[in-house]
Amino acid sequence: MPHIANDVFHTRLATLFAEATEAHSVYLTTKRLTRGDEAMSATPVTGGAQHALLFRASDGREGAKRSQFSTVVQPSALPAFQTALDTVLRTSLAASLRKRDKAKERRVDKARKESAKRIEEQGGKIRLADHGSKRGAGHKKRQQAAARAKRVRAERARTFAAAKDEASGSGAPAAAS
Repeated sequence: MPHIANDVFHTRLATLFAEATEAHSVYLTTKRLTRGDEAMSATPVTGGAQHALLFRASDGREGAKRSQFSTVVQPSALPAFQTALDTVLRTSLAASLRKRDKAKERRVDKARKESAKRIEEQGGKIRLADHGSKRGAGHKKRQQAAARAKRVRAERARTFAAAKDEASGSGAPAAAS
């Protein structure tokens, strides 16, 4: 496979992303390009030699329909190549990224704060281990704490279910469980 120029690589990569929106994936790989005996050598190369990088792009298809191309980037041209590659990737992938739902984040934060406030108002007594024993003295106290915790959990579940339904946009009331 012959190597193409760096700017041609960017344009072909952009067209490959445009073709791949519905049908297939795009694979982009990078590796250090070494030539000759130094790749086989077990000793490190002295002198701080910098190697060129090989960038390959493919659409992942098999056979004759496969589209793949590569380019060699010299170390001196790498920063400019990377910035151009970043712009191609950002423009190509921008449509597939989901936007943050800030309203949902605010609702969830508000529900968390209300839950923490409710627990604080109850003195933090959600755990049953601190309330009486299972048998004998303190049994009634433990049963009451269990019922109270059950009500708190049910109310918390309703609140989170309502927040989830609002976030999904269904608008239907939460089903009672």
